[in-house]
Amino acid sequence: MKTFRICEAANRKENIPMVHQCRKKDQWQCKNNGARHSYRPSERSKRKKGESKEEKKQSMAPSSEDEEGARIIFILLSPDGGLGIVKLENTPDNITDPKAACEFKCPVGTDYKTPVHYEIPVRHVSQLLAEMASTGTKELVYLSWSAESSTVFQVSFDEELWKMIIDEALSVYSTESPKRPTRISEAAKNIKRKLYSFKQEHTELLCEVKSAKATSLNISQSHT
Repeated sequence: MKTFRICEAANRKENIPMVHQCRKKDQWQCKNNGARHSYRPSERSKRKKGESKEEKKQSMAPSSEDEEGARIIFILLSPDGGLGIVKLENTPDNITDPKAACEFKCPVGTDYKTPVHYEIPVRHVSQLLAEMASTGTKELVYLSWSAESSTVFQVSFDEELWKMIIDEALSVYSTESPKRPTRISEAAKNIKRKLYSFKQEHTELLCEVKSAKATSLNISQSHT
């Protein structure tokens, strides 16, 4: 899953709002001023994104047949999936009791780095918390995929840390007259410390297994 800010920059030809992932330095203008800007990723970024996109399909294939869709809490979230109890007789979408959210990562291999995660990077923690908060679950399955093997983690929700994160985000972006931060707040410093302790207290590496790969057999997708 990626988290996207809702960008109000207008499409130059269509003159309609767009949703896209902004560069970090553009996010403030994009979110608060509706500023126009263009984003041309580097060739390296485009190559990594292309590789990661294909690997993401493989990582999701063994456990998912439908996309989770998008959810909006304060930012727009697009979860990779979820695990739950299916009750066909109750609701149109069938899933009535979600038990765990799912997040799949496909690290692009670089020199001196392992092809999969053996601990969850701190940069992903707030994303995982947001995913659990948006799906109403207390647990999350985190899978790090490579063509050779995959690691699987169990992640548990931290209500206190999530409240700290969302309160800080709202204090910056959801005020009547938002001002661009000029320094790191004490709350942000506390959050950073908590993010590191979260890895120790709320994540557990369950196993590393051989990876499966999806293949197309041209079988009809219609339900019988």
